[in-house]
Amino acid sequence: MLLCANQIKHRVFLAKPKVGVLSSGGRGPRPAKPCVMKEAVYTAVKIARSRKLTWTRVLPAEEAKGPTLADVTSLRVYPVRDNLSKKFLVWLFLRRMEDGQIKYAFSNAPETMPLAELGGGQK
Repeated sequence: MLLCANQIKHRVFLAKPKVGVLSSGGRGPRPAKPCVMKEAVYTAVKIARSRKLTWTRVLPAEEAKGPTLADVTSLRVYPVRDNLSKKFLVWLFLRRMEDGQIKYAFSNAPETMPLAELGGGQK
């Protein structure tokens, strides 16, 4: 699993969005491309800053400077690609380092996979 800290590119929907073709505004060509009709889009970092998440303190890996503690959490989301949502849920795995840096990754692991196996480290 690759963890990254890019705040802009990775957007997600928390609920399955309604997708359709917009109605014509009366002028110009009729819209033909499907788009998300109405749903809030979030970045992984915005989700990580939410107070609604439950974080678990773990020891993810031994580093050259010694053990590093981190807080981890995960939730199921619909990733955004080409301004449309994918049709399937994936895991959004979030890791908050001791220095406050937030890293995240997407995983297509099964819904039943425990957080420790998803990359949560040792408690």
